[in-house]
Amino acid sequence: MSNKRKKYEKHPYSVRLQVVAKVLCEHLPLRTTGKMFDVNPRQVKYWVSLYSRYGEEGLRMQHRYYPVDFKYKVLQDVFENHLSLQEAALKYGIPSPSTVLMWQRKYKNVGLSGLHGGSRLWSEDMITKENDLFKEPEEFVDPKPKDNKDLLKEIELLKAENAYLKKLRALVQERIARESKKGLPPSKN
Repeated sequence: MSNKRKKYEKHPYSVRLQVVAKVLCEHLPLRTTGKMFDVNPRQVKYWVSLYSRYGEEGLRMQHRYYPVDFKYKVLQDVFENHLSLQEAALKYGIPSPSTVLMWQRKYKNVGLSGLHGGSRLWSEDMITKENDLFKEPEEFVDPKPKDNKDLLKEIELLKAENAYLKKLRALVQERIARESKKGLPPSKN
């Protein structure tokens, strides 16, 4: 496989199911499984998450039309609850986190009217009319100012997250050190 980034290609349901089975039943690492099927390990992890949450139906999910209010609701949830794109996609049954990323970019660049339709381009007149109708800010803004109590709580949460990430990093470094002592190449999982 070359170092160039592969053009996006869809994988049939049968391949997705085989990939998930290798990870869950045979306990193969994500990276190894990804190499076997020529799939990015992050995609493998996402398919496993979909399967864990929705079962086989999660692997069958197809891209579909989403109404503007649904897209806006997802983006609000991402902002307000600090969800990752993958968490939001899993929570709302969206087959790909990149779909949420695309909505985020369109909303930031064009506003609410950017969430209309799929790849269809909107005329300047239409965008202006839509923005005049809704008068939404270009970015999500928390409507209520945070008081000291909320800010202190947020600081505590961020400290806890930071401590968790430091511990995780230490565990990963420890694992790499153990594997290098055994003469194994470090795994990326």
